Amino acid sequence: MKKLFAFLLTIVLFTASLSGCSGGPAEAPSPSGTAPATSAGDADVAQTGSEPYKIGVFLRFNDEAGTRMRAVLEHYLESLNSQGGVNGHLIDAVYYDTEGDAAKTIDAFTRLVEEDKVLLAIGPTTSSCALAVIDLCAEYEIPVITPQATNTSITVDYGNEWFFRNSVADIYHSYTLCDYIVKEMGCEKIAIMHETGTLGLGQYENFVARMKDEYGMEPSIVQEWNEGDIDFKTQLLAVKNADVDCIVFAGHEAELAIIVSQRLDVGISPDIPICGFSSMSSSDFYGVAGESAVGAIFSTTFSPTDTREDIQAFVNEYSSVVNGTLDHNAAQAYDTIVLITEILGEVELGNTPDTLAADRTAIRDALANVSNWVGLTGVTTFGVSGDADSRDGKKESSIYRLESDYTWSSLWAPEG
Repeated sequence: MKKLFAFLLTIVLFTASLSGCSGGPAEAPSPSGTAPATSAGDADVAQTGSEPYKIGVFLRFNDEAGTRMRAVLEHYLESLNSQGGVNGHLIDAVYYDTEGDAAKTIDAFTRLVEEDKVLLAIGPTTSSCALAVIDLCAEYEIPVITPQATNTSITVDYGNEWFFRNSVADIYHSYTLCDYIVKEMGCEKIAIMHETGTLGLGQYENFVARMKDEYGMEPSIVQEWNEGDIDFKTQLLAVKNADVDCIVFAGHEAELAIIVSQRLDVGISPDIPICGFSSMSSSDFYGVAGESAVGAIFSTTFSPTDTREDIQAFVNEYSSVVNGTLDHNAAQAYDTIVLITEILGEVELGNTPDTLAADRTAIRDALANVSNWVGLTGVTTFGVSGDADSRDGKKESSIYRLESDYTWSSLWAPEG
């Protein structure tokens, strides 16, 4: 019934608008050097003697996170193409801006499939957009991999063989964050403030389910807001009067930056810990919130201050590419494009109109067999079935705290 509903919703919106592999790519560039912007075309065919591999990218580019993700993807592909591409094939990426709108996402996706005839597609970003196209992936039989969408129901309720997720689903972020707050911080009276949209609501529901199922606890108080709100003082005063041990926030960066500032305005003590999800790891959050964000505790998959050699190589090169601080979104975009180009390098592809359907199937099957692939944002393992266990590539996150110099200190990380 849920899948039928999702499919019907998709139609309404539309009418309204490796084999197992590990490590980085064998032939693709690791972070080093820069390359001018190029795109595969007729001149490139003459240069390499092979038709480019065409891929689609449909993400939200009208916000800072999306801008950074596109910059990372473009720079990586420019570097890769400057070195000859993949097995002599340059990568021709077709980009569409979904603007975070479900109807525009469906339009972009269908254009990539029907007009551009791409081998695969990277996207979309927001969870509501992912839910709008996931059934279409199976209908058109084209592999799609999202580097950002986190809502648990995407794969749990609507998962299929063609849709892959290379970001950590909210349920795993929620487990990690809840366990840390209860077991490590010792909090008993927990307030939750969440956005009513897909992102915030999903994080809230998963977090509360973990509280109940694992610890027999209920939140002391729950308050809501809508995306785009700018005044949260009424909700914050209610939280203040509840006399809680910590506050968990679930939502997007823009509202979170305002909320954590306004909590101090209404007299909530800065000694009461503020906790949240990967949105708090973005400079779009703490760059706006400033000192009021210091001390925030959050679950995420990537830290630019991690001393790992591969992460620091990425930071050294790509910080100038995105013109600012790198976050989990940028790193997840990088991991996704590296994984995809590795797959393209290992699969036998005809790369002609007549072999397009078979090529898409071969790419899907190769992705399904990825096991223990190590990237900047963790280990990716898929599977051959279309359920959540096989299509959620990453299942662990880490806990960090934002320090006064806006670096992150690691509080907890998964083993290995």
